[in-house]
Amino acid sequence: MKKFFGMAAIAIVALAASCSKDDNPQPSSDEAIVKVTIEHSANFAKYDETLNIQVLGNESQTVNLNGIEWGEVKRVQGVAAWFIRAGDITAQSRTLETSKKVRSVTVAGVITPKEYDVENATDLTTKITFFVDGKQVKSETVISTPTQISNFSIPIVVADY
Repeated sequence: MKKFFGMAAIAIVALAASCSKDDNPQPSSDEAIVKVTIEHSANFAKYDETLNIQVLGNESQTVNLNGIEWGEVKRVQGVAAWFIRAGDITAQSRTLETSKKVRSVTVAGVITPKEYDVENATDLTTKITFFVDGKQVKSETVISTPTQISNFSIPIVVADY
């Protein structure tokens, strides 16, 4: 009987040791570098934009979204960061990229015509494309008309790709 209890004790210790916390954890596969391209049709100068990009992840307190000058950046309790910009659409094509791995990115925006010119009206086409670790994963197109305000919200979650 003593042998049985001795063997049981050794088995419990071995099991506990094998279930201990990993001293060298690997990065979570549900986070990645995310790149977003925003491409407008040629008449982009006739419109204003408000961009609000939300980033969620373990590094939200220190992550940056490079590729544009942001008017405001807000960080909330270590899990979220918001990058906000309002004004003229300054370029036909822009590429934004997270400086660290993130869990999700949502691109939201409002596009407003500078003048409500019905006679010389041309729509603005905006294509938003997401890349996760260099691989294109999602693309959506937003059509804005010169007679109304357009808004959109396009999210991605890294673990879905």
